[in-house]
Amino acid sequence: MLGSDAAPAEPSYLALFRVRGFARVALGTLLARLGAQMWEIVLVLFVLQRYRSASLAGLTVLLAILPGLALSPAVGALLDRQGRLRLMVIDYALTAVLMSTIVVLSVNHRLPPPLLLALVAILAVSNIMSITGARSLFPLMLPRTLWDRANGLDTSSYSLMAIIGPAIAGLVV
Repeated sequence: MLGSDAAPAEPSYLALFRVRGFARVALGTLLARLGAQMWEIVLVLFVLQRYRSASLAGLTVLLAILPGLALSPAVGALLDRQGRLRLMVIDYALTAVLMSTIVVLSVNHRLPPPLLLALVAILAVSNIMSITGARSLFPLMLPRTLWDRANGLDTSSYSLMAIIGPAIAGLVV
């Protein structure tokens, strides 16, 4: 276990951040969610600008979500059996490589729509590991008395990133 050896704490948000490693995991999760929310908007704008096709943009968004959603139960089992942290690190590395591949191929005009769709579908399957894995770390590292606070913070950070991420993406693009 990560940090659940800590003594039971009073249920406060400050107590969450006193648990060894929690602040780092919470910040990492927050930044990953910000990037994911920005990705969703940037992906649509990119496809519309590059290919000038609303139907391709819609299909791209579908493939950015559906494969990961469909495989999430299997990914949850895989995370339980193979180790969350290792698979999450692999996921983040794979995401960086695939997104960089999309950028390089696009800049060099070597990204036909079928290849874009394939890369986006692979990203969807990969990303579900870090999305699912991050949430499952909290109960492993926190005493039970802090689970409600951690869930509250997790939900709040998700909602905040759902608002801020698209806004930042719109400004950047």
